[in-house]
Amino acid sequence: MKIKNILIVILFFCFNTTFSQENIAFYNLRDYVVQGQNYSSIITPKHKVTVSLPLNVGIGVNTFVSANQLFDKNETTGDLLFNTTRLYDSSKETNLIAYNLNVNLFNLTVATNKGGFSLFVNAKHNSHVQLSKTLLGITNFGINSSISIENEKALSTAYTEFGVGYSHSLLKDKLHLGFRAKYLNGHAHAETDQDGFINLDLDPQFKTWQFSSQNAQVRTSGVSLINGDSDFEPITDNTGFALDFSARYQLNDKFTFDLSVNDIGSISWKSDLKGYQIADIAKDQGVFQGIDLNDDDADIADEFESIFVTSEGEIDNFTSDLTTQTYFSTNYMLDQKHRLSFIYNNFKVFDDPINTYALGYNLIGSKGTVGLVSSYGGYNEEFKLGMNMVYSIGFWQMYFSTDSLLSLMQPVEEVNNVNFNFGINFVFGKRDSKQNVEKEIIKELEFIPNELGL
Repeated sequence: MKIKNILIVILFFCFNTTFSQENIAFYNLRDYVVQGQNYSSIITPKHKVTVSLPLNVGIGVNTFVSANQLFDKNETTGDLLFNTTRLYDSSKETNLIAYNLNVNLFNLTVATNKGGFSLFVNAKHNSHVQLSKTLLGITNFGINSSISIENEKALSTAYTEFGVGYSHSLLKDKLHLGFRAKYLNGHAHAETDQDGFINLDLDPQFKTWQFSSQNAQVRTSGVSLINGDSDFEPITDNTGFALDFSARYQLNDKFTFDLSVNDIGSISWKSDLKGYQIADIAKDQGVFQGIDLNDDDADIADEFESIFVTSEGEIDNFTSDLTTQTYFSTNYMLDQKHRLSFIYNNFKVFDDPINTYALGYNLIGSKGTVGLVSSYGGYNEEFKLGMNMVYSIGFWQMYFSTDSLLSLMQPVEEVNNVNFNFGINFVFGKRDSKQNVEKEIIKELEFIPNELGL
């Protein structure tokens, strides 16, 4: 395998990892949309029966720089020029590009007096790439000092989940518990070794470069990073299992507290396994002394390939964990039409936790709800404004949400993050709320004395 193929591996991750989302605004729709069960398994739908077809999608975009930070336009020729200095200046010590796609292929949710149960199928693709400021500095300044490339990491997974969910209320409806059990079938996966590194030491006395490396490899299943000849298979031998748990406690008519922990599980990869690796290089072995430019037979590529011995081959079965997410929220009802929320979201990317804090407001109507969410944190640790809305016409329910409302209004070249969820559900039968049930009971109690002539 040639050095250029290593670059193809890197490009695979960069072009397949351009989306991400925390879905705070979507989570805050709570019981209105059954797809919210992906983030809270205690969702109790407001309709007796909800049916969903492949019309529900969640997608987003997140990078640490925008297009206008990467390129300058030549006013004379109109050509775009890559600006490496601005790329380096915009970067942090570690920089993330992330991807999260969720397509709800099917959902059947039936409400009960105490909760509900659901059957669902989701297609998901989650990815993360981490680039260090050190690596980005090479593109700007070249190699003029000793460097260590050890924080470059990548992880990409595509799979389908088939699951069942159930929720139930206890303690006179004050405590609501829910869980979802999910069978996972993996389609494609690629990951770098988390302990891999490549070091370069410059020896100013002898004018040499000394390379060393260890565990510099990529493991894949269901995808070829070199010739791209892998075929998509709807069902594979890559299997896994995951669980979601949620709880809601209603303190009184005003306050409720929600906690959800999602995607506790893993996938075992068994089919179409390949490994792409650079052989370990001891510090005294990978020495590059330069080439004689007057020698017509000299080839710098051959020199590097003699140092970086690369290979492609079959590997043993391995297991990858899902990215577990935690949501916590406190909700306060000002009255029957106005709800305030505080929301916290946490998940870990490689070794670093990603935290988001948000405040939300929703106006509740007879046909649906509309709300705003202001959040801070996430991948880029910045403030964002989001919104959500649900509207029902007959048995049609339409919804939309985004965590990055302002980004949707900006020119594309200025955007470095955007996410949204949208879809259509078919809903049947209005589920009676607790307040409506209490009103009906009062009416019945008032009717009995009249019938008795009291």
